[in-house]
Order: sequence, then C-alpha cells, then structure tokens
Amino acid sequence: MVTKYLYQSVEIRDAIRNALDIRRKASNIRIMTMNIGDFNLMNETDSFIKKIYRLLSAGVNVTILIGGRAEKFDPATISLLKDLFERGAKVYHNKRAHAKLILVKSKSEKLVLITSANFTNSGLHQMLEIGVDGLNIDQDTYDQFEKYIIEKLNLLTTTSIDNFFIEWGYV
Repeated sequence: MVTKYLYQSVEIRDAIRNALDIRRKASNIRIMTMNIGDFNLMNETDSFIKKIYRLLSAGVNVTILIGGRAEKFDPATISLLKDLFERGAKVYHNKRAHAKLILVKSKSEKLVLITSANFTNSGLHQMLEIGVDGLNIDQDTYDQFEKYIIEKLNLLTTTSIDNFFIEWGYV
C-alpha cells in the first residue's frame, strides 16, 4: 500500500482528481461527505462534478452519501443532487453523515481517500484541511471501509435523495 499524507488543499484536490480519473477504470466509487458542490480540481475545465459525470457515462457505479440538514441545502446543492441522481448516481442523505471519504475499486487496484475537507469549493480552496490518500490498499482494508459506508447507507435514518424531490419542488 502506498500512503500519502496531504497537508494542503492543492494536494487534496490532486488526490481527488487521481481517484476519479476515468483511466483508473473503476467499477465502484463511493463518496461520503457532509456537503457537496462543484469545484475546480486543477483549472476551470477540470471540475469535480465533470469527473463524476464522466464516470457515470462510462457505467461506473457511483454512490454518494451526503450529510447535513436537507432543509438547509441551497438551490445549487439541490440542483446538483437531482442532476447526479438523474444521471444514475445512487444518492443518499443522512443528516448525521460527517465523514469525508472517497472509496474506489477497479479491477487492478483499490483506493481510499480520507480528508477533513468537505467536497465543496470552500472546503477545497479556502479552508485549512488535511487528508490521507491510500493507493493499492489490501482487500481487508477496502472491505472495512466499504462495510462502514454500507452500514451508514442501511441506517433507518438514511434515505434516497429522491424522497426530497417533492419537498424541493420537483415532481
């Protein structure tokens, strides 16, 4: 396993860009974050959401668990979550979800990225954050992180994001 400690926001953005690289040929990506938004990873044409859209278009199974109070989501977040859902992402909400991680599985490798940063513009461009990037983690380590996420997805307080569409004005 290769472990890299991330001390600057640019390092965390680089790790996210690497984790979501279409060339990785991932079959499964799980994202957990308190807040989500779009942000540039390197430049204006290389954004977080564009990476996820490319993965979804390539048939990658993308699951997102977002935390926070759904009634306080701003219109941009609501629109983004609806768009991700409509493009095929499995999007869930649990107001208690607070961990920030990306778990990636491909045929040849497994990766986990854990960070203090929310996956938002301010979290990855303005705040002082830290993280750990683990590439080629062993199967047991991957299974433990996946078990953690699946347990959170199976909580009675976790709901599919489409349960909020009527409340948000979508039919």
